[in-house]
Amino acid sequence: FSFDDSGGPAHVRLATHTCVPQSLAWGENIVAAGNDGKVVFYDLEGTVYQLFDYSNDIANIKEFTGACFNPSGESVVLGAYNRLHVFNLNIR
Repeated sequence: FSFDDSGGPAHVRLATHTCVPQSLAWGENIVAAGNDGKVVFYDLEGTVYQLFDYSNDIANIKEFTGACFNPSGESVVLGAYNRLHVFNLNIR
């Protein structure tokens, strides 16, 4: 959802993910991940910034169930069945 300054709430579709996003967090980018093994970073306009595809290893990863950015919003940790995946933004 987005809220404009006119006082009333407005909603827009920001992005459409490949599955139901069970892990969703917002930092410098928006990260969404779910049970299809794909981790997708979206920019603030909703376009795909970067995609990581772990679907070939879905037997070991199972599904992503948790996500949390650090306070600066540059690093995110995603929790899977038995692994933690750390992603760090590099603006270079």
